[in-house]
Amino acid sequence: MINSITEPVPPLRQDIEAFVVQVEREEMVALRDPLGIARDMLVFHPSAYEIMRLFNGDVSVQDVLKLIAESTGDHIQPEHLLKLVRELDAHKFLLSQGFIQTFREEVERFQDQRVRPAYLAGDAYPAEPDECERFIEQFFSGVGDARSSFAATGIITPHIDLRVGGGVYVPAFNSIRHGDCDTVVVLGTSHYSEEDYFILCEKDFETPLGTVQADRALVQRIREMSYPELTQTDFAHRNEHSIEFPVLFLKYLFGPECPPIVPVLCTSLQDAIEEERVPGEFPEFLTFTRAVRESLNDLKRKPVFIVSVDWSHVGKKFGDMTAAGDMLDRVRKSDMEQLEAVTRCDAAAFHSLVVNNRNRTRIDGYSCLQAYFEIAHPRQGELLRYEQWHEVERESAVTFASLAFR
Repeated sequence: MINSITEPVPPLRQDIEAFVVQVEREEMVALRDPLGIARDMLVFHPSAYEIMRLFNGDVSVQDVLKLIAESTGDHIQPEHLLKLVRELDAHKFLLSQGFIQTFREEVERFQDQRVRPAYLAGDAYPAEPDECERFIEQFFSGVGDARSSFAATGIITPHIDLRVGGGVYVPAFNSIRHGDCDTVVVLGTSHYSEEDYFILCEKDFETPLGTVQADRALVQRIREMSYPELTQTDFAHRNEHSIEFPVLFLKYLFGPECPPIVPVLCTSLQDAIEEERVPGEFPEFLTFTRAVRESLNDLKRKPVFIVSVDWSHVGKKFGDMTAAGDMLDRVRKSDMEQLEAVTRCDAAAFHSLVVNNRNRTRIDGYSCLQAYFEIAHPRQGELLRYEQWHEVERESAVTFASLAFR
């Protein structure tokens, strides 16, 4: 427990997510741990959040009290600020020795597991099998038999909250329902880790509908061919929804006959955008994509690819000064221009569109799509459905789509 008012306070973790929420018509700041070390959110008055942002590892409680008194004239009792510090530390929101120890233990525990638990079951979707099946069924019933005009060997599907965009998943998954495949390569956006361009996992994935096996032989072959460019850790998969959601749909779709998966998280490739270089100029990117392509060929796999991405993220929640409602028409036009390049399977054109505006609308699937194009070389795409989720109360919006490829 932190007791000293003269010793430096451990810094507030830089990866903690902060966002505005309404509590009884008052704006508050909610803090959330993206790593899931702390499962609970904390909610504070904005003034308290401004104070905790002063914790940079160099200042003490006494230092902060002095800064507050000098800038505002307010005199806060030391025990009140200590209480705030202890609450943050107890929830592992500070980069303290307690957090570091807990994080190491969680990483080791996850590394030792053979099955990746259904992290969001009971939260984003029901944990009870029958209820979960009915939950997914409603999306298929609502959309019917919508699918691509051809048998797809690759699809783009969202990873938006199922309660918001569940119906948009369906046309893409219907497009692979009757395909002939023996493994599924899932390329999902990595929201919580930037430790490497690609992060593999060879764990089976648990769902309320049953466990989906990993294609371990294929994963291990890719690892061997990518060494030493590829991280050997897979902790980023622990609470990542961009793989968990499509795997749940896969299990619903194929049941006991569900093919094994190769779960891959793709980080942002922001270097390619900022330096205006195509991904193929990065050795790590080429090494991994070549390893996947050649491993599939060597093991004679018949793959289907699932690219799990959302599209634009705009509005005040994502750092824009303008409310999303004033941007939606402009964003739709930009999205459609990019999606048209994607359906033409023109990776260079898509890259240029993203680079030219510095990914202004924050497409989170750029790296996943570039990896898919490099690995699979699809020839034709088809846009199946596009939607915008306007979160009015937070003046923000996310767009997402489903597509099919052959």
